[in-house]
Amino acid sequence: MRTRRLLAPALLGLGAALLPAPAADAGEGFVGRCPLFPVAGAGADAATGGVTAWQRRRNDNSFVQGLRLWVRGLDDAEGATLWVTPPGRLDAEEVGDLAWAENGSAYFEVLVDSRYDNGAEIPGGAESMYRLQGAVFEVRVPGASLEDLPALRGRLRDFRWRDFVLRPGSPGTRGRTAPMVRPPPPVVPPDDLARGKVRVWRRPRPGGARMGISVFARGLTGEETYEVWIEDPAGDLQEVGSLESTGDGLGFWSLDTDAGDTLPPEAGEDDVRGLARRRIELRRSGFTDPSLVALFPRVR
Repeated sequence: MRTRRLLAPALLGLGAALLPAPAADAGEGFVGRCPLFPVAGAGADAATGGVTAWQRRRNDNSFVQGLRLWVRGLDDAEGATLWVTPPGRLDAEEVGDLAWAENGSAYFEVLVDSRYDNGAEIPGGAESMYRLQGAVFEVRVPGASLEDLPALRGRLRDFRWRDFVLRPGSPGTRGRTAPMVRPPPPVVPPDDLARGKVRVWRRPRPGGARMGISVFARGLTGEETYEVWIEDPAGDLQEVGSLESTGDGLGFWSLDTDAGDTLPPEAGEDDVRGLARRRIELRRSGFTDPSLVALFPRVR
């Protein structure tokens, strides 16, 4: 097993301070949510998911808008795609590939910020996320005929003007999220535009807590393999998993004990609470320097 000594946490903090701050994930604005339900006859009866679309104006009159979609329990998460039927139209349009994990979880996110142009577009050609009110969202998976067949579907209904906080994952899940940032010099990350987040969650219940970890990144090199590394109790980094980035540079890795996953033995912990303040890295395969780094947030 390959190992590498932990860089000083102070350097990680310095790198975060030098980087542009990510768009705030809380504020006052329009937000709309909808659940995704299994499509009859699609064979995805155990799957579930949801969509959140939002937009808000900052104090400097700039706008930030986002769309997040999550899926859990999908047998054919690999190759899953997102389709949208905009309001007033009859035909669905393909938006892009979902980033997926081997345990049947998948994730999609797009962020459109008027402060900078990162090439992101609002699905369905809408001029704002608010215009997606009434749109139908579908998650499709490859069928036997090699055509994408609907597995989950939901309609985004009323938007509301409110103070909101965006939390990844299914409603009711309790946890903490930390940004993943580019490492500071002298490290030279191979992906200049990469940004991401790591989420740790835990839900006590009779018979043992349900818990998990998820990593989501965008701005990666398309269609590449990335390795997930976690610091062990001795301060060494251990490779614990991998993900495949989509053609649009999205990447997703997930552990969920309800899906039969266990915490990596290399991490030396059987509870996510023991990972607090440990380092996690995302590295493109074949590179020693990471693309993104973070410290695990503390959960109770």
